[in-house]
Parts: sequence; structure tokens; C-alpha cells
Amino acid sequence: MAKYLPENKRWSEITRDERFFCAELYQTFKDDPYGLVALIWDNNKLSKKIGDKPKAGAWELGFEVCYYRDVIHFRSSRLDNTHPESCDSIRKLEITSWDPSYSGSKTFFPMKRTFDLCLFSDEQLIVIEAKVQQGFNSDQLRSFEEDRKLIKALHREEEIDVKIIGLFSDTPNPPSSGVLEYFDGVLTWEMIGKKHQCYGSGDQKKQDNLFKFACNVK
Repeated sequence: MAKYLPENKRWSEITRDERFFCAELYQTFKDDPYGLVALIWDNNKLSKKIGDKPKAGAWELGFEVCYYRDVIHFRSSRLDNTHPESCDSIRKLEITSWDPSYSGSKTFFPMKRTFDLCLFSDEQLIVIEAKVQQGFNSDQLRSFEEDRKLIKALHREEEIDVKIIGLFSDTPNPPSSGVLEYFDGVLTWEMIGKKHQCYGSGDQKKQDNLFKFACNVK
């Protein structure tokens, strides 16, 4: 392919960045977001945390979702900056002042916090956080517990069911049981690759399924 890349490899055979594979996952399911919902639940039937399988309906899939920033900005975009629920005001407002029931560790909403993928329905938000070559570190795992509290604080007057799904590679370092406890359910790139083909750009005949390739990134 590109002669200047090692062994004439394609970029898709070299990259270790989960954002690349998440972008391909988004393209695969953006017109069928419930297909991804179904895939998650079908592979987590034994999970006690994930709950009943959601019904098909009006689902939307988002990629690289800067959740707190964009929800706050849109909600307050038509308000004067002096209004207590304007974007500037909420940015500067301590979370416990916004929602006194908040019990997390943050002082302000993390406006730059970004989720790899999100699935949205009327009453449910499914956050998918992915890894390819590396695992999640302890700070990242603790942040997921914090996100549950932050999302519910942001939607203080609305009912929202938050699920957090971990997307992993089985190899070379499968997640431990201690890591899995932070998630409501899990997926692997291999599970996705068994059901869906994705070849990215270029000559498809000369490339392996990218989702299966993501299983073995070193």
C-alpha cells in the first residue's frame, strides 16, 4: 500500500488507536443503532447488572461524545448569560449547588470529558468505552463510577437509566474480574467481528476484517 510504511502495511494494520476502530464501529452501526444494542445484550445474558434487553425503537448512536459540554451548551444556548441555568453559570456553579443530592468527587462538571460511543433512547443512555492494545487504568475505571453520578446530577429532574459497557480485546491482556466489575456489560472486538464485516478503505479483498484485527493488536 504505502511504501514508506513498515512492510508496506496499511495504516489499519499498524494503528493501535481505539479511536480508529471506534470510528469504523460507528460507521457500521450508525444506520442501525439498535443492532449494536442487541449485540451488547445478546452477549451479556448472564450479567446481573445489565437488566432486561431494551426494545427496538428510536435509538441514536453518537461517536466521540463530549457529553457534559454539549448538553449544557444546548440547554442554555437560548438563555441570557446572567440566567442561573446558562452555560457560563453552570460551568462556574459547583455541582452540589446544581444538584444537592450529588455525592461524587467532582467540584464542577468536566466539560472536556468525551465518551468513545454513546447509544441514546428515550430513557436510556448506554456509554461504550473501548480499548484495543491497552487496558483501563485505575483512574479511568474510577471515572466511570463518577460518570454515573455526574450524568444523573446533570439530569437532576429527569429519569435516565445509565449503562456503561466496556469494549475490549481478548488478547494479549484480557480484562480481570476486578476490571469487569466497573461495567454493566462487556463486548470484545471478536464478538463484533463474528457478526459484522468491516474492511475500512482501500482494496477489501486484501484486508482482514478490522474488528477481528482489533483483537490481536500488540
